[in-house]
Amino acid sequence: MFLKNGAPSFGSSKSLARSEFRSRIPFTLSLTQQKQFGPQCCPYNHRRSYNTTSADGEPKQDRCTPAMVWPNTARPTPYEIFNSKPGAPYSKGKFYELAKQYHPDRYTEQGDHLDENGLSRATKLERYKLVVAANDILSNPVKRREYDQFGLGWATGEVRDLNEELRAKDQAWRTAPNSPAMNSSWQDWEKWRHRRDGTAPKQEPLFMSNGGFAIVLCACVVVFIWAQASQASQRSSRVMQARDKMHQAATDNLYNTRMQRATLSQNSRVQLFLHKREFGDNPFEPVGQLPAESPKK
Repeated sequence: MFLKNGAPSFGSSKSLARSEFRSRIPFTLSLTQQKQFGPQCCPYNHRRSYNTTSADGEPKQDRCTPAMVWPNTARPTPYEIFNSKPGAPYSKGKFYELAKQYHPDRYTEQGDHLDENGLSRATKLERYKLVVAANDILSNPVKRREYDQFGLGWATGEVRDLNEELRAKDQAWRTAPNSPAMNSSWQDWEKWRHRRDGTAPKQEPLFMSNGGFAIVLCACVVVFIWAQASQASQRSSRVMQARDKMHQAATDNLYNTRMQRATLSQNSRVQLFLHKREFGDNPFEPVGQLPAESPKK
């Protein structure tokens, strides 16, 4: 470990630097992953660099990937978290990189304080859960296909039950605007297709032509005149009936007077007049019970 003159050997300082670097980071990338990530600045360095020496004696900086930028959206998708596009091959290295960046074991001494990026331990833990959930979907071909086709398996980063997802999707489909869920006949389907394609005839305000308005106005006037004429005819008929009744009463009275004058004597007519004046036209005692005329002496 030391040379004969007491100076530390170069190999021992190199091994000490590597052991100190590994003690500060929970796990390191493999050589294949380091080659895959390429020569970039390490995002996990604690403001301190470690140099190694190549075979020719020149110092060489450690190489690893920079910190991946977290999406700005409030509810990022798995593709946004891994900064990839749908259909692109899945890269396990991005998962390792994000896992190292947000793993809770790296922030045990942080507590509730914010780091230099303004992130709290709770925020990093939540992001780590999202990374694990996104990896669970994208690393499984079946789950990835279900997510791409139906959006299943991803709800704010939590993997839900398939039946629950299907029920939620069905409810959302039925209550969506212009949903065909309530179509029952071919007329409903035709109307729905017109609304979907934008070919439905636009509803315009309907106006009546001048000739039509004149016809309707004349019809209203005719109906009003007919109603007034009918009412006047009924009123005239009632007046004529009252007049006929009055004439009939006068005729009957005249006939009764003539009959009484022809059959009754003068004394009987006087008695009948007095009787009617006292009892009216409907006396309590019939006319036939009037006292008979006394014979003349």
